[in-house]
Amino acid sequence: MENNKKFKVIFDTNILWQNNEDKIENLFNSNISKSIEFIKENEIKDQIALAIPQLVIDERIKQTLKQVESNIQKIENSVKVLSPFGIKISQKAYKKNFKSLIYKKKKEQIKEAELEIIKTPIVSQDKIIERSLRGIKPFSDNGDRGFRDTLIWLSILNDAKKNKKLNYVFCTENIEDFDPKIIIEEFKQYSSNKLFILSNISELKEFLDKQLDLKLELKEKYEKIKEEIGKRIGDIMIGINSYKEERFGFDYSPASVHSFTAFTNLGSENLSGYNFSGINFDDIQEISKNIFELSVTVFVEGKYTENRNPSAVSYLGINKTEESFNLLIKYSTEDEKLEIQKIKKVHGNDYPKEYFDTSLYSNGYKVRY
Repeated sequence: MENNKKFKVIFDTNILWQNNEDKIENLFNSNISKSIEFIKENEIKDQIALAIPQLVIDERIKQTLKQVESNIQKIENSVKVLSPFGIKISQKAYKKNFKSLIYKKKKEQIKEAELEIIKTPIVSQDKIIERSLRGIKPFSDNGDRGFRDTLIWLSILNDAKKNKKLNYVFCTENIEDFDPKIIIEEFKQYSSNKLFILSNISELKEFLDKQLDLKLELKEKYEKIKEEIGKRIGDIMIGINSYKEERFGFDYSPASVHSFTAFTNLGSENLSGYNFSGINFDDIQEISKNIFELSVTVFVEGKYTENRNPSAVSYLGINKTEESFNLLIKYSTEDEKLEIQKIKKVHGNDYPKEYFDTSLYSNGYKVRY
């Protein structure tokens, strides 16, 4: 029997933020291409529409511009460092009108992916203020956060009002503010169809498998893999504690998870290693028979020596009690072989919402979200 269910899948910014296998020139991370590939492989294109709110696109462009500007600043700093040695680098090589190029790239990538853009509705300031004062989700209870999320949510409601025959799926890592119970109730006022809220691409695949009766048994497969990976946290932490990077002119390598004996000085700050705090499975896909590729976020807590200097920690941007790493893992269910292919540390200025405050301007007023 043919399945006539149709869904519009809408992505939040945090789902499309760059992960460990992505390059700066990509406006969106691999979650878009993975979703498109899944739809194509299972021949469900007629039942699924992928969409992005205009505000999400604008935010990704803003984030990309910030990354480009940061890299340009690094080049300029390098030029200054080399100048005493008589070494000169032509500024023409990197001082281009990169903003217009990024906007052009954006249009090309959206067209190529066949993504629908959901326009931001015109909303009165009074309505936004009322929702803020009443703490209506996705505003926080006291209304001091949630401006951006509220605009995205109102975009979805406005779109659902026009499309009576579609069920909606909203993919966001910000489940806390987009409280499903509250959000779904408001959605019912605009549509007689259903709204589902998912937190990552892995959940999206499981959801479509079940709803469209694809018979892939992804939930069962994924749960078993998650259980097995959970037994290998020690191996994963050894990989994280062996991770090296260069930042602020310092090179550090935390010690082994078992010993924590090697110490590296970050200014006045000694970081000896990381302790495991939690793990999130962002995506799981079978790349060949019994071989799976996992994109995971591992949450850790830094372990420091007693002579911790608060001012140095603040300067280095590692004063958070919890930090995180993006990992790309290859895992075989046949012989239980685990291989960490890539590791990337998520810094305070690398993630849009959960790690630092940002702002938008509305009608002349600065509004934090």
